[in-house]
Amino acid sequence: MSKGAFVAINGEWFYYENTEVDGKIYMMRKDGADKQKTGDDNIRFLSIDEGSVYHINEGWIYYTNTQDNIYKIRLDGTGKQKLNDDTSLKLSITEGWIYYQDNIIFPKLFRIRTDGTECKMLTDEAIIDFKVEGNNLYYITESTLYKIKTDGTEKKVICSDSCSNFFLADGWIYYTTMSGNQNIYKMRTDGTERQKLGDDNNCDDPYVSDGWVYYTVYGFIHKIRTDGSEAQDLGVYTLPGFIVSDGWIYYEDIETTDEGRKEYRIRTDGSGKQELV
Repeated sequence: MSKGAFVAINGEWFYYENTEVDGKIYMMRKDGADKQKTGDDNIRFLSIDEGSVYHINEGWIYYTNTQDNIYKIRLDGTGKQKLNDDTSLKLSITEGWIYYQDNIIFPKLFRIRTDGTECKMLTDEAIIDFKVEGNNLYYITESTLYKIKTDGTEKKVICSDSCSNFFLADGWIYYTTMSGNQNIYKMRTDGTERQKLGDDNNCDDPYVSDGWVYYTVYGFIHKIRTDGSEAQDLGVYTLPGFIVSDGWIYYEDIETTDEGRKEYRIRTDGSGKQELV
């Protein structure tokens, strides 16, 4: 996965960019213990592949450096390899392939094998966001959500609802809109059964876990059940990007002191705030 401050999870470990110290790859346990540096590159985007059919117990970290090239390195920090020379953003790793956008101004969608071979452009449209699930790939252009096969074929329009961010879970797409009141919606992955969830406006950053949709309103974390009931404001501010895992929300905030960004976790009911050190 790739999302926000805590950008990758592998078992009991988080892998992330330590912006507070030096912008390099660090790992720590979910309770904040055993923090350590695992790589010496400054990174932009980070993702984890938990192993391959050949090395099932040997995972890899995939990331782009400040030159925006894709690299991979083992979870213990060894075996660093450069995979391409292209500008590469927003990595997603699945089934031996890396999916990425190729620039910031007009970001097209590409894929390349995790050994650096067989690079292919999948669409020549400018992409806002994309997700991979099984043999399908979903992506947003300026106003439309599309679905294609992971090889770039069988393009279909799923939604023309001015989608901004979306999350895939259990056969549903949860998304926010750029137009109107920026509400949160869900629909089937074929575009049917579209439903509005709750009455919150200015929603962003949906994340689905254990029957709840977590999202932000002006940066504050809210949650609502996937059926649209029990909307709650958790009263916690986060910088863009957070992760929900094992009953905890992991997020990042900026301190008002000179200490800069800080990592925290709270329970999914909003209690038990802890600073991760």
